Amino acid sequence: EVALVDAAAMKESARVAIGAPGALLLAQADTLAVARDAQVAIVDRAARRVASRATLDAAPSQLAWSAAAQSFVAVGKTLALIDNQARIAQRVPLEYDAAALALFNQGRLALIAHANSVSLLDLATARVTATVDVAAQPDQIVLSADYAYVRSVGEAMVTMLPLAAARAGRLEPVRLPLGSAAPQTMPRAINSTGAPMIVPAPEGRGAWVAHAPGRQLYRYTEGLMAASGSL
Repeated sequence: EVALVDAAAMKESARVAIGAPGALLLAQADTLAVARDAQVAIVDRAARRVASRATLDAAPSQLAWSAAAQSFVAVGKTLALIDNQARIAQRVPLEYDAAALALFNQGRLALIAHANSVSLLDLATARVTATVDVAAQPDQIVLSADYAYVRSVGEAMVTMLPLAAARAGRLEPVRLPLGSAAPQTMPRAINSTGAPMIVPAPEGRGAWVAHAPGRQLYRYTEGLMAASGSL
């Protein structure tokens, strides 16, 4: 089931049966997308039921909503565009299993993490326009106003990618130190549930990064390219 919660009243308003245990990967204004194995269920929030389902080649690792494409974007072994009626408008073969996804430019451009690199993909042309190495085993991409922050579990580093350069088709990575031990040295804190280990700073010009092995929160200020403080 998916529980719908009234955020103002903090009360459950309804439950929608989705047929089998699944993970809610995305919420969007009028519909919800729920991934379960290789299926993506589109939930009609007003009618409180599953309106349609799409079947992918394999279970997706990430879902996001693209306003530009008016579609959900699912990535795993392939990238698929799925509309609100669960029709698959496009499939883009990937040369890798995607570990993380972030959309920007109103959802036209996608950053996809895999292995030890990040690729830039233009959804309008279905073309990868750039690929760059980042710290080992990237697993999360979080966006601020001007940068993409790529968290990796294999090294004590965070990679920043300027979004202005990415809009021009270039990926220009800057690696930042993150503690003295890689996140993978504390496996129970890698966080496979998907909660972000990075959040943009409230003013939009930096980020807080959680580092479990050192029990620290690091504050990065854009422009300094180093931690400006920690808790």
